[in-house]
Amino acid sequence: MGYENKYGKITTEYGDIPADEPVILFRARDSQAIYAIQEYLDCCSAAHCTPQHVEGIQAALDKFTDYQDKHPELVRLPGERHRT
Repeated sequence: MGYENKYGKITTEYGDIPADEPVILFRARDSQAIYAIQEYLDCCSAAHCTPQHVEGIQAALDKFTDYQDKHPELVRLPGERHRT
């Protein structure tokens, strides 16, 4: 089970993450997440990662973008508390 500094323990459905392996988690509410995902997509494309991997990243980016478009009131800067 992996551990992420902000959210704690990370569990996965399809495999284990060793406890000593760092993990990062992006949420669609994070206004900066789409930029990080786009950069990762660009890096993986440039490195000629498998088409399946690149397509998976693109699908995640599309979902994040769609979420932010549909829920702008929930999107905020990292570390900012949700405004009620």
